[in-house]
Amino acid sequence: MQRFSGDVDLDAAGALAEGHRRLALDEPRNAQIADDVAAALTRGRNRLVLARRIAQVEALTALLAATRITARYPAAHQPGTPAHRRSRI
Repeated sequence: MQRFSGDVDLDAAGALAEGHRRLALDEPRNAQIADDVAAALTRGRNRLVLARRIAQVEALTALLAATRITARYPAAHQPGTPAHRRSRI
């Protein structure tokens, strides 16, 4: 699993954001997360998956849908959502 390749200057502005972007789009990593969630659900467990990027949430939702697991993520997870909406999660 590739995390940060050598072409990211960790001292540069935006390096952390670039790292998070790459993690969110890391297909093998997302597949492993989806597999772990699906396995836990088949054992009757509940799973809460936290993601920093909407793109990753969408990727995980699509991967889980392929296993016929419906993932839901309310808009409360999006940045800028008022506290009263976040509190309903």
